[in-house]
Amino acid sequence: SNCEATEGSAYEIMTDPSPAYQLLDTTWDYHTCYRLAGSLADTSTANVEFGLYDPMNPAEGIYMLYKGGNACKDTVSDKAACTDEIDGTTYCRRSIKLNFLCNNEISDIPQFEEVEEARGCEYEVTFNSVYGCPSECPREHGLVCGAKGLCFYDGFEDGMTADGRTGSAQCLCEEPFTGAGCSEYDTESAAVESSSYVFWVGLMLIFAGIGLICGAKRDSMLALFSGLYHMNSGYERDRVG
Repeated sequence: SNCEATEGSAYEIMTDPSPAYQLLDTTWDYHTCYRLAGSLADTSTANVEFGLYDPMNPAEGIYMLYKGGNACKDTVSDKAACTDEIDGTTYCRRSIKLNFLCNNEISDIPQFEEVEEARGCEYEVTFNSVYGCPSECPREHGLVCGAKGLCFYDGFEDGMTADGRTGSAQCLCEEPFTGAGCSEYDTESAAVESSSYVFWVGLMLIFAGIGLICGAKRDSMLALFSGLYHMNSGYERDRVG
């Protein structure tokens, strides 16, 4: 296999297992492979990084970054920001970043997903998944907030809420659902919602009735004016005659 030993632009050879590989297959029968991260056998955390997708909104999701892969040449590009120096030459180290954005319902990991090159040789894949949601938002039948609400963070930029509490992730439930995981049914709220629905439906029916009545009155008035017009026309003809 081309991936057993991979060689980067700095002529460095890598042979240890990697979490991801970059395959290049061309129409002119050129095939090569690069490692997108350093060795998984390395017990240190130098090649792996975890964090919040958006530190200002912890409920939005998380990311997992694998780095330290085969080197690639620095390029004259706004995307390139290479800082790895090997034998006096600056290179980019290949890497791949996996973003898991919080989604209430999607639990399957797709077999194919679009890969973006964020910067020089830095690749990024984004998934919408329940695995990106904070554990503080309860699951019901595998669905975050029972798919009846939104997992959100109630803190501001400083991590505190308006009333001075430490911000936390929680479910913001759709009415008439309530509870930590939106699994409870608020009968009082449902009754109010039902009454409101009946009110608006009744109001619409009233306006529809008024419209029908006005339409009927309009047709009657038009018929009356038409009759008067024809009567007057006949009277004028008799006078002329």
